Amino acid sequence: MRTNMANAGKAATFALLLAAGLALGGCAASDAPAPQGDAPAAEEAPGGERAASVQEPTTGTQEGVEGAEGEAVGSMLVTIDGQEIAVTLDDNETARAFAALLPLELDMLDVNGNEKFAALADPLPSHASAPGRIEAGDLMLYGDDGVVLFYESFSSSYSYTRLGRVDDPSALASVADAASVRVTFERA
Repeated sequence: MRTNMANAGKAATFALLLAAGLALGGCAASDAPAPQGDAPAAEEAPGGERAASVQEPTTGTQEGVEGAEGEAVGSMLVTIDGQEIAVTLDDNETARAFAALLPLELDMLDVNGNEKFAALADPLPSHASAPGRIEAGDLMLYGDDGVVLFYESFSSSYSYTRLGRVDDPSALASVADAASVRVTFERA
């Protein structure tokens, strides 16, 4: 009898810990990037919606985006306030899926004083990993639908899927102070 009560107590404790772990894990999920470094978190739009909008993409092709996994597969132009910035795309499934959306216009909001963020209308395949350090000029996917263009370098424990890299990151200095920017992504 005493053994059955002890086992029941252990089972109840385990069930309680499991439920608490699942509940806490669900609390960490978010549609917007989590705060980075010492910067404050971005505010959400009313109703918990993401504070970035996307304009419906026009059709694009995957022409020029094939290569060995991990190598650069092509390039695209990012236009911000009339300034064209060259980006080299990585060769991975996610970058190829992103390239298939081009041309694409996104309203990107500043988040944490180090990045511009916009949500895509549809998710992309993702294979996120924690890079440890973000470099100015990195173009990444957060989750499966958050396009992030970093204009500052910093250490990070968050996970992203790499899309590509701005060829000249100093060209992003002009976007740092803007609360939001309209960004056009197109084939080079």
